[in-house]
Amino acid sequence: MKMAMPKFEISFASSAQSVWMLILTLYFLAAGNGSMAVTMDAYLVFIDQPNGQEIMPFAVQILSSVLDSPTAAVKAIEYVQTFTGPGFSAVLTRDQASQLQSQPGVLSVEKTKKFSLD
Repeated sequence: MKMAMPKFEISFASSAQSVWMLILTLYFLAAGNGSMAVTMDAYLVFIDQPNGQEIMPFAVQILSSVLDSPTAAVKAIEYVQTFTGPGFSAVLTRDQASQLQSQPGVLSVEKTKKFSLD
């Protein structure tokens, strides 16, 4: 007794459509991925002199109100400064910097500028 083998038909039209659908899907995923990327920049944050408090714990306290946790705040801080006025530098998104500007004790939040000596 012979067993019938299942027939598989490959249609060029359906294969071509599948390939084009795959190419278009990958294109739109790649294009969408770039527009959804979050840009992180360094910002200088000048603060009121904390009364009897070190600047670093005060900076962590302020950043924790904008970021997820004190741990995230510590990771975002690049350095603390006292020479030109109390403050710190932190890596933030534009939205986080905007939120930080409205926090009590924050005098200003400015995106850092990069200069090159060419």
